[in-house]
Amino acid sequence: MGRRVQQDLCLIGLAVAVTVIFPMMAWAEITEVRLGIEGPCPHCAEVLQETLSGIAGVDTVQVSVEPPQATLTLKAGQPLEVEKLRNALAAKGFTPTWIRFEAVGLLTLHKGTIGFRVQGTAQVIPLESDGKLDAVMQAVRRDCELVFIVGLIPPGQVTARIERFEVRGLLGHPC
Repeated sequence: MGRRVQQDLCLIGLAVAVTVIFPMMAWAEITEVRLGIEGPCPHCAEVLQETLSGIAGVDTVQVSVEPPQATLTLKAGQPLEVEKLRNALAAKGFTPTWIRFEAVGLLTLHKGTIGFRVQGTAQVIPLESDGKLDAVMQAVRRDCELVFIVGLIPPGQVTARIERFEVRGLLGHPC
């Protein structure tokens, strides 16, 4: 095989890796969760860190006093359990406010409304029906198109409002 053919094959392999394999590796599950918390003091931040770290499925936790929030990552395949997080915080005397998450998944019909099925889990997060959801639905032209969203779940709710989105492409296998 000539050197030119080998170079071409290497370039084709690299192109496949960059466009198919690497993006799919980055398209997994919930990538980040941020929790708004009413006014934790520096000492309270330690208790908050321990509380969130002790929840099954939580991988890493970072707590900030200013702005008052916690940033966490979940273990692979772990769904975002909104009530579990809120209840754990309330049990320690904290007042959780909003929950913001970044995730990749698919739009799906769930219990008569449009939801977001998180890639790598069975979880479906209900979505607020608004202009952003309409924009996502127009942008997703085919079934099985992965969508990256930044969603906000307001205090006391389980329905997410889409803040930002990006259509990432077709899923690598049938839905």
